[in-house]
Amino acid sequence: MKNISRRKFTKILGCGCAFSMTSCSYNPINKRSQLNIVPDSIIKHMSDEYYYEFLSDNDLVKDKKLVKKVREIGRRIEIGIEKYFEKENRLNEYKKYQYDYEINVVKDKRTINAFAMPTAKIVFYSRIFDFANNEDEIATIMGHEMGHVVAWHSKERMSHAVALEFVSSATGGIIGSGSALSEIGYFLPFSRFQETEADELGLRFMTLAGYKPESSVSFWINLKNYSEKLEKYKSKHDLGAKFLRNLPQVLRTHPITENRIKNLNRLIPQVKMEYI
Repeated sequence: MKNISRRKFTKILGCGCAFSMTSCSYNPINKRSQLNIVPDSIIKHMSDEYYYEFLSDNDLVKDKKLVKKVREIGRRIEIGIEKYFEKENRLNEYKKYQYDYEINVVKDKRTINAFAMPTAKIVFYSRIFDFANNEDEIATIMGHEMGHVVAWHSKERMSHAVALEFVSSATGGIIGSGSALSEIGYFLPFSRFQETEADELGLRFMTLAGYKPESSVSFWINLKNYSEKLEKYKSKHDLGAKFLRNLPQVLRTHPITENRIKNLNRLIPQVKMEYI
């Protein structure tokens, strides 16, 4: 998902809202407590503002067959999420996830991406379908994005960012806050943790929805192969690209693709045993 700028977080603090720095919520999907200090009303307002502005600035794909297929995959993943709660004997908690999903595809042949808003608005860039050879691989992307939604990742990141800004402001600026040091030491690892969690949840959801879990690996292999070819070509002509190609994981917002593949391969036998 695309990050919301630090300036917007600062703007939230300027609204005169009183946050409890000890406010936490229990998320039943991942069974862990999460910091929750940004009111849902603000999250919804910011998310909707960003989402609809984004749609107005981009062209929607007119291929009705493709859009219908993607939305149908989304509906199946929703069923997979419900089945997950059923398997965990926690259907009574499923009501927390009665999201109004909205899925759109924008025309963009340069960007290989998809993102989800905390309000369950999901966007696919058309370019990403060049690397998804079948519906199971599209389900990999969908499961991952819905994993972000139900794990409340955006809300969690916004709350942590606001808390850090609050502490920094209250103390007159702490070492690392608002700097590259805080990004490397806190937000980048936090982002990688959420990406891994979304991978793992997505794998479970797509399997329960009837898709092949092995397709999660084949999709990432497709991206890895393309990325290696592209980066190898670019690195011959661009020292900056060569540097980025060899960037260690500690400086990345997402896990290294090779590590994602290893993690998914490790989980697939367990997921198949539990859910098939």
